[in-house]
Amino acid sequence: MSEELCYSTVVFTTSKNSLATVKKNEEILYAQVKKAELAPEKSFPAPDDNLSQSAAGQLKKDISALMDNNSALMENNIALMGANSALMENNSALLENNQQLQVLKSNLTAQNEFLESENKKLQKNQTLLDEILQFRNFPVEKYCPNGTTCSRCPTGWTFNNSKCYFLYLDQTWKTWQDSRIECFKMGADLLTIQDKEEQVQHSNKLNHVPVVCNSTLQCISELFAYCIATHKDVHMKTTVFLI
Repeated sequence: MSEELCYSTVVFTTSKNSLATVKKNEEILYAQVKKAELAPEKSFPAPDDNLSQSAAGQLKKDISALMDNNSALMENNIALMGANSALMENNSALLENNQQLQVLKSNLTAQNEFLESENKKLQKNQTLLDEILQFRNFPVEKYCPNGTTCSRCPTGWTFNNSKCYFLYLDQTWKTWQDSRIECFKMGADLLTIQDKEEQVQHSNKLNHVPVVCNSTLQCISELFAYCIATHKDVHMKTTVFLI
């Protein structure tokens, strides 16, 4: 609990023997007054002037060095920002060039595929042309009916297994010799059956046994010309030619 404060008027006199006159009927209060004493301050040793000046000088040097380092870092940062900006511009240009190269590559790939296709066609035509040029009097109308594309067999002939076959149907019956003459007229000869497979192939078509012949004539396309003929007794009605 805090103490109650009382205020009073205190009169000090210089004479020890003099007494203060107290008025009649006046209440007298006595209070003990003590002189306040301040707490003693803590004492610190006096600083060394030489040491203080040395520390202050070192601090100034450290601050100056830090400021110099900070300035150098700022300059390096500015230089790096400039270099980064240049790299970004260069990267953007490279990306654009890469896109253009991709488009160019796609176009060149398409052109290359087209040229390869055309080259195959030209090689095929060249091979056929080389075969055609081996003959001085090449029957263009028979082998090239449309004037631009040629086939390995004349018009009306059937190509099978590197040979050309022609089925000759006539109402007039022919002898074996007459049938062979018809083959000669077409630059061919009667077929010589080479194996059982070939015999079965033509027998299934004609339902007859083919005549076996030994004569051959060389014709266009460097293939041997033959003519398939079926017989009934001595006369022939159905004849198949082969180049």
